[in-house]
Amino acid sequence: MCYYLCVSTLRGNISQIAETGHSEVSEALFGCNPEPLHIVWANETSVMSGPLTRLKNMAPHLIANGHILDVVMPQYNEEVVGDLSGARIIETGAVPVKNFLLSVIYTAKRAKKTLGEEEIDVVHAATPMRGPFGLAFLGGSVIDAANKLNLPVVAGAQTFNKDVARNITPHFLRHIGKPITDRFVERQERRMHGRADVNYSVSMAMDAYLMERDVPAHKIVRLKNGIHPMFDPERRDSPEATRQRRDLGVKDDELLVLVVGRLAEEKSLHRLQDIADITGTRTVVVGDGTERKKLEKLLPDAIFTGAVAHGETLANMYACADIKALTSATESYSQVLFEAMASGLPVVAPNERAFREYIENGASGYTYETRDEFRNAIMKLAASPELRSRMGERGRALTEGQTWEEETRKLETIYRLAIYLNKQPLAKRQMNRELLTSSLGLEQARPQVAL
Repeated sequence: MCYYLCVSTLRGNISQIAETGHSEVSEALFGCNPEPLHIVWANETSVMSGPLTRLKNMAPHLIANGHILDVVMPQYNEEVVGDLSGARIIETGAVPVKNFLLSVIYTAKRAKKTLGEEEIDVVHAATPMRGPFGLAFLGGSVIDAANKLNLPVVAGAQTFNKDVARNITPHFLRHIGKPITDRFVERQERRMHGRADVNYSVSMAMDAYLMERDVPAHKIVRLKNGIHPMFDPERRDSPEATRQRRDLGVKDDELLVLVVGRLAEEKSLHRLQDIADITGTRTVVVGDGTERKKLEKLLPDAIFTGAVAHGETLANMYACADIKALTSATESYSQVLFEAMASGLPVVAPNERAFREYIENGASGYTYETRDEFRNAIMKLAASPELRSRMGERGRALTEGQTWEEETRKLETIYRLAIYLNKQPLAKRQMNRELLTSSLGLEQARPQVAL
């Protein structure tokens, strides 16, 4: 195993470390020619989600960079997950729970057997949770097993698990069970993230969520998703985008209001009825899920395309649209937000969490709190081509440089940081975290951020 970081990954920060006088840290961090890592990446769900989007886009870069990658997941479906050639896929078995396929039978004993088969450098738990009533979720089992084997752990924080747990609870139990569910989820999140050597977070809202669970700021660093270069405003005038718009049945004099994502209850898509009758617009819903039939009745004039998982077809969907509408109040990040901004679309979203953080209200789009504000924002954009263009240009500028290659390089640095910290004496760990995260080009968590 190699515990050293190559100079090229640190973007010229040698002098920062050297000035501290910690020569042993400098030597450990800046040794050259690091060996490839053997990584175990545990991903809880096998349906489209934020953590799965990260896996399918980062895994090819990790493999291309020479790392050995084992992917543990409930079920591998190439159509959804994409091509993971070069990775070893370990399927644990899947149980469907509403919009998810979960591995609720993967115990820490099974995980320990998996991790003990070969020499592992670092364990990546994309969704670190444990289940109720003795049910073992994959992420939590992997962290427990890694701790027993003294393996470095990187834990992902990309989902507000309390919201997800609430939404997969049967309706008749929600009111009674909410306090119990909330306490259980908070306890498990505190336990799982507290046992990781490094936690990565996708937003300041997620930073605050973790810190409310007593995860210290020095154990949290930022890791965003990348954006594929096919999401580009120049695609708008392409024959493919023009044909896509025509095939959807959108008229030449209509503005296309685009909605992309899983059609799930927690996405609050019923809000779309507030903009459904705005003159001169047509709502196009891209995605599938348990709420589709209900939404089709609620929005009889909208166009439902079904799932468009990835690729040029999805990029053309953005390219032929005029406005991107979002409705969920529970997002910790939102990949579709960034894909829309990169495509040059003005965005309209709730004034909540990640949207509040990443949308410049009035510049790259609008955030809303009420039904009237949502409707008025769409009407303003529909009435002004110049406003749509200006906001789209600003959104595009805000996403420049946000590539999967760059975010994967950050993830590799996080892996090596976790390995280094896992081997340090406990008395030095906090000091080293604060020192190292400030010197590796990794953004640290920011305390005191309102959710």
